Amino acid sequence: MAWKECEKFTTWPKLYEALIAIAATDDVTCRGQGTDYIKDGEDPDIFSSLDRALEGISDNRRKKVVEREIAQQFLQYAPNYLPLNEHMQLFHGITLMILMRHYGAPTRLVDWTSSIWIGAYFAVCCNFDKDGIIWIFKGSALDHYAGEKYGHETQNVPGLGEDGLPKLMSEDYAPWVCRLMQFGPKIPRMIAQQGLFTVGGRLGVNHKVAIDEIVPDDVAAPGKQIIRISASLKPEILKALHRMGINGSTLFPGIDGVGKALTEFAHFPLKS
Repeated sequence: MAWKECEKFTTWPKLYEALIAIAATDDVTCRGQGTDYIKDGEDPDIFSSLDRALEGISDNRRKKVVEREIAQQFLQYAPNYLPLNEHMQLFHGITLMILMRHYGAPTRLVDWTSSIWIGAYFAVCCNFDKDGIIWIFKGSALDHYAGEKYGHETQNVPGLGEDGLPKLMSEDYAPWVCRLMQFGPKIPRMIAQQGLFTVGGRLGVNHKVAIDEIVPDDVAAPGKQIIRISASLKPEILKALHRMGINGSTLFPGIDGVGKALTEFAHFPLKS
């Protein structure tokens, strides 16, 4: 089993053509990264923000304790600042993790989008000295095969544990991942970014490996593929996406998004 890695794109017209073809499949789950975060000679992986933060801890029981402590502290402090519609979601199991991830706290969730164009944006909006990467897979295939193989466990993902924290935090399931959509009222930023998540059945799951093992290689388009974008091409793509209405201001509604859009503007290629 393996993700198909495309030849690195070095021109916008060729990348645009490839993205159009992917968008036409109408069943896209993708993740753009400004860099692949790997050391020379290693393959890229996909780990959650919590797993990256805890990589120095080898004891899995200790990791779970830290995960719960982070969630409990978020529950303690977040209500002072959240709008009412989000405050209500603190106590609905997995939606707590979604709120935590939205506001920058480390969780076992991994961010994805259902728009290949938004995926491209996140691949080119930062790390201008490094190649960008887009992970793409057929979302409904993961839903089907994860449910077929691990449905007796994935059905517990939305659940609330006896202590008021997500049930996932008190269980240790198999090393699967499944897709997760937000329940209840959606956060404006998630609507703008067409956001969704994958979540692991336990800490330490490599989402790249888990998706590869669950989704067959012969699945229909877009399959499982990796697109790399040359660092030198990022400013041109960023400018093209701005013209399409995809920029920091539209994807991050609020004054902070305006600041992001202007930072991106500073990286546009100069007119000749």
